[in-house]
Amino acid sequence: LRLARSLSKDAQVFVQYNDGLDAWQTDAGRRRLLQATGLLAGLAPAPAGLIIRDARGEGWPEEFGHMARALRAVMAAGGWAAGHLLLNAGKGYGLAQAGVFEALASGFTGLCACASEDRCRAGPGQASYLMALTNLVRLGNPHVAGLFDLPRLCDLAVAVAALSGTPCSPNQELYGPRAHDLFFDPAAAMGLGAFDAPGLLGRARSTRISTFTTPGMFRAGLDEVFGRRDWNPVVVEAMRVELHEDLVNGKKLTYQTPSGLFDLYDRAGGTDFLEDMAAVVAAATAQLRRHRLMKALRRKFDECGRAGDGAARGDVVSKRAFFEGFLAGRPPPFEAPEVQAALALMDFDESGSVDWAEVALRGVWVLEQFPAIKALGTFHEFLEAMIDHLLEEAEEAAANKAQRGRSEVRFEMFVKEAARAHGGGTGCPGPRRTA
Repeated sequence: LRLARSLSKDAQVFVQYNDGLDAWQTDAGRRRLLQATGLLAGLAPAPAGLIIRDARGEGWPEEFGHMARALRAVMAAGGWAAGHLLLNAGKGYGLAQAGVFEALASGFTGLCACASEDRCRAGPGQASYLMALTNLVRLGNPHVAGLFDLPRLCDLAVAVAALSGTPCSPNQELYGPRAHDLFFDPAAAMGLGAFDAPGLLGRARSTRISTFTTPGMFRAGLDEVFGRRDWNPVVVEAMRVELHEDLVNGKKLTYQTPSGLFDLYDRAGGTDFLEDMAAVVAAATAQLRRHRLMKALRRKFDECGRAGDGAARGDVVSKRAFFEGFLAGRPPPFEAPEVQAALALMDFDESGSVDWAEVALRGVWVLEQFPAIKALGTFHEFLEAMIDHLLEEAEEAAANKAQRGRSEVRFEMFVKEAARAHGGGTGCPGPRRTA
C-alpha cells in the first residue's frame, strides 16, 4: 500500500482477494477473510475498496449475497463503510449475471469486468458490465442512462474485440452486429418485446431473413438494404418460397448481405429496380471487389472482350463472348434454352450484352457465401461456384416455366413463374393455383 501511494498521492488502491470465493467455502476460510478485511479497515488511510474474484465462475448467487452482507458488516464496524466492494464474476455455468445482481442487491457497489465479453481471455470469460448496466435499466433504475454513455460503451466493446484480430461474434449479446435482429414478425406473438434495447444502446435493428420471415418482414428487409420501394407482392411471396426450397435442398446460404438478398430477389423472379439494387450491392462490397479472386475474374472478363466477336466496349462484352469465355466446354451449346436463360439472368439490365458490374455482383456473392473459397480457394473453384449457381438458377426457371399449368404443378412453381411473368407491375396476376 505504501508503494502504491508513493506512485501518486491520488492513487486509488484496491485489494483483490483472488481466492476469496474459495476461502468462503469453509468456516476457517471465512474467518480469515473477515479478519483480513477488519485489518484493512483499520488502516489509515484505508484502501479505496476490495475486489472479490470468482475466476472460474463457480459462485452461486446466494453465496455472493451472504459474502456481501458479512463483509459490509466488518467494513462498517471498522469505520470503512465508504469503501467500495467490487465483484469480478467469471463465467462458468450460466449464473454470472444472476450472481452480479444478487451481489449488487446485497452490498457490492460495482463490478471489475471486461468491456468485451466475447474477447475476455480470463478463463471462460467474465460477466460484462455492459450487460449489468443494461439489466439495471431494464429493471427500472432511472439513473444508469444518465451516468453512463451506453452507446459509447457498446462501441468500446466492439473496438476491444477488434484488438484481438477477430471481430466480435455476429450474435454476441448487446453489441454484436446481428444482436438485435428482428427474428419474428412484430405483429406476431413472439415479435418485439417491451424493452427497447437497440434504442438504449444506439444499435440498429435489422430484419433477419430466415425460414420464419413473413412477407411483411421480407419487404422490411428489402427496404432496409435497398431503400423503400413498391415491391411486387408476388415476388416477395416467391422469395419466401425460394428460401424454403433452399432449405429443403440442403443449401446453406446467407441472405443478410446485400448480395445475398439481391440473389434471393433475383431468383424469386424480381425484375423491378434491379439496376438500383445492383448499385447498392456494389457500394457495399467495394472493398471485397479488391479481393485477389475478383481481380482474377476481372482479367478473365477482359480476355473475353479481347477474344470476343468484336462487340466488346470497355466494361461490356456480348453474350456470345461471355459464353465463350465462361461457359464454353460445358455440355449445353450457346443456342440451348438453358444457356440462353442463364445469359438472360446475367443481363439483368436487359441491355442485350453482359457488363462487368453484372459479373462482379455474382462474384462477390460467391465470396460472401463460401468463406473457404474466399480464404484459400483457387480461381477455378471460385469460377465453378459462380457458374454452377447461375446454371442452377436458369435450370430452375426453365423447369418452373415448363411445369406451369400442369395438373401436378406445385404452388411454389406457380408463384415463382407468376412473379417472373408479372415483373413489370406490383399487383397479383390473378388467383393462385395449387396442386
